[in-house]
Amino acid sequence: MAKPDGGPAHPFHHLYQSGDARESYGMSLRQWYAGHALGSYIAMHAHPSALGPPDHHVAAEHAVKYADALLAELERE
Repeated sequence: MAKPDGGPAHPFHHLYQSGDARESYGMSLRQWYAGHALGSYIAMHAHPSALGPPDHHVAAEHAVKYADALLAELERE
């Protein structure tokens, strides 16, 4: 079963003067949240006296887990 993605992060709807319409949904909220979590995770490890350099696969895994946890918490409200 697919994990909930929270829907589109930045939906785009544009109606051109010609009457043509264009819709774009871009990335999901899950991807958006994971990207922000990944940036924070990397920043935590950036300073030499911090936790050391991050393992890229571990960093990505943690970012997705944070995104999933946030979406699950938002669903509970």
